[in-house]
Amino acid sequence: MGDSLNRQLSEMQLAHRQLSEWAQASLAAANLPSRSDIEALDERMGRLEDGLAQLAAAVSQLALALAQQPSTARVSPAAPARNRKPAKAVG
Repeated sequence: MGDSLNRQLSEMQLAHRQLSEWAQASLAAANLPSRSDIEALDERMGRLEDGLAQLAAAVSQLALALAQQPSTARVSPAAPARNRKPAKAVG
């Protein structure tokens, strides 16, 4: 009885694997993503979201640090002097 149950289980696993391969090929032929493609995309999006959250936190910390500095340190530099004349138009 154990051998027949083991054989049936192996056959079911083989059928499942073949069905999965057929479904994967069908999706690829239709240019549609498979479940593994969606899972990989989900993982990648999660990493991007984590990176974006870290950047947002760094920007917030930088803004807070700049806001706490004395106002004299936040003077914007003067515009550079324009000492060259524009080229004359040929015409």
